[in-house]
Amino acid sequence: MHRQFIWSWLAVLSTPSLAMAKGNRDFSTTCTRIELSRFTLGAQCFATMTDHTFINHLDLNLCIGLDQTTAELQWSIYGKFSNYCAACTLETGLNRLTCICSSLSGRVRGVTTTINLDEGIGNDNGVLTCMGGIASAEEVIG
Repeated sequence: MHRQFIWSWLAVLSTPSLAMAKGNRDFSTTCTRIELSRFTLGAQCFATMTDHTFINHLDLNLCIGLDQTTAELQWSIYGKFSNYCAACTLETGLNRLTCICSSLSGRVRGVTTTINLDEGIGNDNGVLTCMGGIASAEEVIG
């Protein structure tokens, strides 16, 4: 019984969609002023429980990594995609992050790859969250 519980729990922890099940999705429905500064996502997010707004800065390296086989962006706890990618841009309105990436081995180079940030980033009462991280947030006064 104990062994079965451990294996079941390990299976849950290793499932990439765990973050999505916890609500790390669709941040753009409650956030405005969404922008990218190097590898940090900035946004002003509304906290539904308190009716307050927070300015957020989320290091995307905490939640996005790179598939080393294809050099494509993927959701990954502490993925550190900035080690492999450059020239990242944010397509506002669609909240898609596009970068030019290369695998660690260098076998796959210069791949233009895109990830939809609404698929792995959520708003938890005014604070941006993702698989591996929580944004630094400051309440907007006034």
